[in-house]
Amino acid sequence: MATLSASNPFFIRCIKPNMKKNPSVFDPEIVMNQLRYSGMLETVKIRRAGFPVRRTFKDFFSRYKIIQKVKVPTAGDDKKKSTDLLLKYDKTKKEWQLGKTKVFMKESLEQRLEKDRDEVRSQAAMIIRAHLLTFSAK
Repeated sequence: MATLSASNPFFIRCIKPNMKKNPSVFDPEIVMNQLRYSGMLETVKIRRAGFPVRRTFKDFFSRYKIIQKVKVPTAGDDKKKSTDLLLKYDKTKKEWQLGKTKVFMKESLEQRLEKDRDEVRSQAAMIIRAHLLTFSAK
């Protein structure tokens, strides 16, 4: 459940753990057949080999601009700003590619970006909390 909550699923497939639908009974052969026939195994292989995370330039930059050390003007080319941010994380360009309208990233790069974003947000929240406590104490 933690993995599902952390991801951004586009769809959810229901898999029967057994043919009798009994709770806490798992038949691996039946589950594998369902996954194979639904095409999920091939989908997982393709997504692992490729770039499963896709965001438009505007969405990408608006989400991750807070992790930049230098304040970047909001006006301008979102593609260029996104490229500059991505180059700071992966200069080799092995974990990301640019399309016409979207940024394509590997899961590992997105996880690093999200981790840094969460850290920046936590630090900002602590500063705000400290100011509020100071204000309320005065």
